[in-house]
Amino acid sequence: NKNSDKIILQGYERVLKARLSDALFFWKTDINKNLDNYLDKLKTMVFYENLGSIYDRSLRISKMCKKLGTLFFINENSKLKALGLYSKLDLCSNLVFEFPELQGVMLKFLVRNNDYDTEMQKAFEDQYKPLGLNKEMPLNNLGCILSISNNVDTLTNFFSIGLQPTGSRDPLGIRRAANSLINVMWNKCDNLSFRNIFYLVDKNNFKSFDTLKSNLNSFLIERL
Repeated sequence: NKNSDKIILQGYERVLKARLSDALFFWKTDINKNLDNYLDKLKTMVFYENLGSIYDRSLRISKMCKKLGTLFFINENSKLKALGLYSKLDLCSNLVFEFPELQGVMLKFLVRNNDYDTEMQKAFEDQYKPLGLNKEMPLNNLGCILSISNNVDTLTNFFSIGLQPTGSRDPLGIRRAANSLINVMWNKCDNLSFRNIFYLVDKNNFKSFDTLKSNLNSFLIERL
C-alpha cells in the first residue's frame, strides 16, 4: 500500500543522504592533498605477494609509458613519467576506498587540482578502458599508452609467478587485461603488434623472459 511504499522510500532516502554525506566529507578530505602525499602512501600498499607494492607497480608502468611514447610519436619524457607514476594515486584516497567504482574518475580531479592539463586528466580517467563488455576506448594517445602499460604489467607479472588463469574464473582480472590490451591495440593503434609490446618490456625483471613471452603470446593469440 501507499503507506508502506512511503516508509520504504524514506528509508532509501536516509541511506542515500548518508552515503552522499560521506562522499562529500571524503572529497573535501582528499582533494587538497599534495600528490606526493599519495605517492608515499602507495609504498605501503601491497600490489600482490612477490610483486611489490602499488608504488613499485607505478614505477614499472611509468617506465613502460616512456618506452611506448616513442611508438605514438610522443617524446615528452616528463609527461610520460608522470603518466605512469601517478596513475594509481587515487587508490589510497578515502573516496576511492569507500567507492571503488570511482577509480580513475577521482584521479582526474586530483590531477586537475594540481594543474595537469586536460589531456593528462582524460588519460588518467580512461586508463581502465575498455572495461568488460563496454567497448568505450581511451579518447587520446596518452590514455591508450597508459591502458596498454597497465595491462602489460598485469599480464607479465602474474604470468611470471605462475598465475595463468585456469577454468572459467578470472579473480585477478588476467583475461580482462588481455581482452582490454587486444581491444585497444586493435581499435586505437593498429600499428602495434605483440612483438612490439614485448620488445619494450624490461626483461631484467623476469628470470626466463623468453618462456614468459612465448606463454603470453599463445595466451593472447587464443583470445583473438
